[in-house]
Amino acid sequence: MNKRQLHIIIMGAPGCGKGTQAKQIVSNFGFVHLSTGELFRKKYSQKNQETIAFKHAIDKGGFFSDEMAYQIIQDFISENSEVEGIIYDGFPRDIAQAKYFRKHICTNPIVIELKADEEQLIDRILKRASKKNRKDDQSEKTIQHRMELYRKKTYPVVDLFAKEDLLHTYHSEGKIEKVANQIKELIEKMQQKH
Repeated sequence: MNKRQLHIIIMGAPGCGKGTQAKQIVSNFGFVHLSTGELFRKKYSQKNQETIAFKHAIDKGGFFSDEMAYQIIQDFISENSEVEGIIYDGFPRDIAQAKYFRKHICTNPIVIELKADEEQLIDRILKRASKKNRKDDQSEKTIQHRMELYRKKTYPVVDLFAKEDLLHTYHSEGKIEKVANQIKELIEKMQQKH
């Protein structure tokens, strides 16, 4: 593992703009974007009993297993050991994954939380579903379930990182460029410290 590599975790409820801001960071710094959801969809696009069961869980708004997430993450890090930075989108999702991250990947990541009003998030997700034909985004019931999972499982991770003074919070309801510039300033500052 590259000790000089920056590890940036982007957190927030579904639809808050994690993928959008990750793309801005990639554009500004040349880092690589690790979206566990996208990697999962790519890796498990082949059809067999195991992948069909996992895809079914995802389509209903659930998560895949920690072991599967760890394997996807470790493979991605190994394949990208020479890059300056990795942006994690969709990992860690719970306290156990956060502890794994801190123990096996990076003790002091840059943690970015994106916040937005839940109604606005639901609207964004439904619009994204129609544009990208994502089954996991098409049902308001599924979206509500994902929001509830976020509140119960992932938000405690945000609290954990806040208590450890690693969290940087931005409101993603405004212009994409404004948030991207705020995040860019943060990363430039952290690069100087690194």
